[in-house]
Amino acid sequence: MFIADKDAEKDVVKAEQNIQHITEINVDFMLYEDYLEDLILKIIQEINHLNGIRNDVLEKLLNIIENHYENDKYILKRKVGILHIVIGPRCFGHLFDEIFGFIKSLEHLIDRINFLAELNEWLRN
Repeated sequence: MFIADKDAEKDVVKAEQNIQHITEINVDFMLYEDYLEDLILKIIQEINHLNGIRNDVLEKLLNIIENHYENDKYILKRKVGILHIVIGPRCFGHLFDEIFGFIKSLEHLIDRINFLAELNEWLRN
């Protein structure tokens, strides 16, 4: 299962075709309608309070980045970089694990974020 945002669609489709061509493994993909950085930021917004992390400080940092890099095409990557610094002391590969560690009700999050609901449905089938 490939999960990617729209700007990686061509690469994901090509990878799926290549894998299907050389093996009988069932390959599928889901494309997030925006950027995966948007999904990470949306998940953070849905978490009421992070244990040991002050939301007001995190919000101020994100606002500083947004104001300073207002027209930057990498603004979402910069914001996720700040989240990584504050939330995820380990490598970027662990950022989702660390964010999900703060979630008390996965069902609530899945209900609130359509993409996660689609992924959950795919995993159940």
